[in-house]
Amino acid sequence: MPSRSRKRFMESRPSLILKNWSLSRNSHASW
Repeated sequence: MPSRSRKRFMESRPSLILKNWSLSRNSHASW
């Protein structure tokens, strides 16, 4: 996966990335 398209994807859906990151962080914290 090219870094260029990856950057574009992260910029296109920042809220989704942050939501998934927070959810994964909470799940790890629960462990």
